[in-house]
Amino acid sequence: MKQTKKYISLVLTLLMLFTNIYVGAEAELTEKSGSYALMQCVSLGILKGDEDGIRPDSVITRAEAVTAVIRILSLEETAKNNQGRTSFKDVGDNHWASGHINTAFIRGIVNGKTENLFDPSGNVSRFQMIKMLVCALGYGEDASSGGEGYPADYLNYAKDMGLIDYVPAEDEFLSRGDAARLLYDALYIPVVDEVTGQKEELAVRFGVVGKKEDPETRQGKNYYLSPDGNDDATGDEENPWKTLSVATKRLAAGDTLILEDGTYYESNIVLFLNGGRKDAPITVTSRNMHGAKIIFRENLRAQRKMETGRGQDYITIQNLEMTQEAISNGDTNDIFIAIYGNYNSVLYNKIYYGYEEGIKSHGTKGMRVIGNEVDDMVHEGFDAVNVEDLVVANNRFTDWGRVGIMIKGGSRNIRVNGNYVEVAEQMKDVRAPSQGIGIGGSTDNHSGMGSSYGIHEGYNYAVWNNIVYCPTKDFLNSGMTFSGSKDCI
Repeated sequence: MKQTKKYISLVLTLLMLFTNIYVGAEAELTEKSGSYALMQCVSLGILKGDEDGIRPDSVITRAEAVTAVIRILSLEETAKNNQGRTSFKDVGDNHWASGHINTAFIRGIVNGKTENLFDPSGNVSRFQMIKMLVCALGYGEDASSGGEGYPADYLNYAKDMGLIDYVPAEDEFLSRGDAARLLYDALYIPVVDEVTGQKEELAVRFGVVGKKEDPETRQGKNYYLSPDGNDDATGDEENPWKTLSVATKRLAAGDTLILEDGTYYESNIVLFLNGGRKDAPITVTSRNMHGAKIIFRENLRAQRKMETGRGQDYITIQNLEMTQEAISNGDTNDIFIAIYGNYNSVLYNKIYYGYEEGIKSHGTKGMRVIGNEVDDMVHEGFDAVNVEDLVVANNRFTDWGRVGIMIKGGSRNIRVNGNYVEVAEQMKDVRAPSQGIGIGGSTDNHSGMGSSYGIHEGYNYAVWNNIVYCPTKDFLNSGMTFSGSKDCI
């Protein structure tokens, strides 16, 4: 239907239930056991990141491991006093961990690789880390009397005391995430005071109240964020945190982060360390619809602003308002919400003023994008590639410059319905807007789901009751496009 002043393309398809159209079957996924432990160790300051972040999958070094053990014993001040000359030729006076290494060596927690060499950058094995913790907790002498020698004596003692659940058959280098699991468990084992001989759980020293939580069964808590909060606070309603990028790294399965009304300025990418579970998702929400406004600083204009990573499943982001101080000059990483975890939901958010996309999804399963308002994007309102079991429903994508809703790269089992899609009134990019809704195609071969379906196909799509509106006559190439699609209606 054409008019002299307005061009409206109404895409209206009556949904028919064919047996080959399937949307939404969810699989039971569980949180990685080390993930919650890592979050706890980071929040307590036992493990810290560097310029590359926390690096949970990187192998922990000998210097890093010793430092974490000294921190868990609350001996940081002692380590500062012991900073300087060591007994090892490869640990200089100014080495960042010299104080921690000296403290651990003096207390019999660790030895050198040889009499004169420590190898601070060398990797730590699981057996070595277990021995360090057994000795740090004050049980080294008892463990060594088992009669079997290293490592058997220390492994058996660690199992008996509850530090490990079983004796590993083989040794292996330890990742920072796996080290966090051991450190977290050590918090709940009584440490022997070297002077009095009395025992006290290390968790008490850190002010951690209650029993150790199992990440597979924990149901979570409510935490709060306020523009007037403090990131060193407890995060409860009376003592809220302040910074979203700090708070999301502290969340674990079942937790809900409630943002009080107001404006939040973010200078760092908002990332998650953990995922949720089907029965205990992680939720980040404004107390009132769009009451919390997040403004990302100019330094993030060429970055993804908010991101869930692989394995960070069952996360919901809802009711937030998001914008930024400046958009990038052509950087395709200028994305507000980037989803890489499965069964994530982006619900009822208001997002505007960006370059690449408002919402992006890649290689995910079970994502829900419902009720959002996405406005003023140079490229796409929503972009998905290589996804499965996706629902995009009842959103408004307005003032975009290339494609309103783009679902490409061999995606399957998709539902797109009830969306309002309005193109920009004038050119926002070097290319004219191509389509309101784009299904299939538009990606490289490596992004396809499999050659058996055809690399560029979209298949098992149901697309109905969407409106595509172009305020400028003949400005939009097409209201909706199917490229190499199969079994779609």
